[in-house]
Amino acid sequence: MTLRNLVRSEVLRATKKAAHESGISLADAYAPRIDYTPDLKFGHYATPTAMELAKVFRLSPRAIAEKIVAAIEPGVFAETAIAGAGFINFTIEPTVIQKALGFTSIENWIETSQVETKAQKIIFEYVSANPTGPMNIVSARAASVGDSLTRVFKAVGHEVHREYYVNDFGNQVETLGLSFAYRYLQKFEETALPETCYQGEYIQ
Repeated sequence: MTLRNLVRSEVLRATKKAAHESGISLADAYAPRIDYTPDLKFGHYATPTAMELAKVFRLSPRAIAEKIVAAIEPGVFAETAIAGAGFINFTIEPTVIQKALGFTSIENWIETSQVETKAQKIIFEYVSANPTGPMNIVSARAASVGDSLTRVFKAVGHEVHREYYVNDFGNQVETLGLSFAYRYLQKFEETALPETCYQGEYIQ
C-alpha cells in the first residue's frame, strides 16, 4: 500500500467513526480526497474531507474536522493539524515511512546491503555541464540524483570516484569567448553581433 493510500484508508476509517458517533451513515462509495501539501512545513498530506461532508454532517467544516481528528488512532501520524476553514494536514510517522520504503532503519539497511554486496571500484560521472549557456533543469536533476547514488554506493561499501565534467574546450567554447568579446566591444561602439555568436541575454 502506498503512503497516500494508507493516509486515505486512515482518514476514511476516522471519518466513518466520526459519522457513526454523530448518527450519520456515509455512502459506501465515499472515498476522501488526499492531496499533497503545498509545503512540507504543513505536513506530508492534506484532505478537504470536512468541507466535502459539510452538507452530510450539517456542521461547519472546522467542527467536522475536529471530530475526524479526534477519531484518528495513534500509530500512522506524528501530527495532525486543522488549517483554514477545515483542511486537515497530516505528518506521517518516520517509522511508517521507513516501513513503506522497505527497511526498518538506515543503519540496518546499510548493514544488510554490505553483507549482500561485493565491494567494487566505481567511476561515476553524473553531470556533463555545458558552460555556453545557463544550467538547465536536466543537469540540475542529474547532479542531485547522481550525488545521491554515489552516497548510496559508498554507504554499502563500494569505492566511488566521482567525475563531474565541464565542457570547456572546443568550438562551442571558442564561440562563447568570441560572443563575450563582441558584447564587451558593444559597450564602447556600435557593433553588430555575428549570427554565429550566442545571442542570449545571459551573455551580456
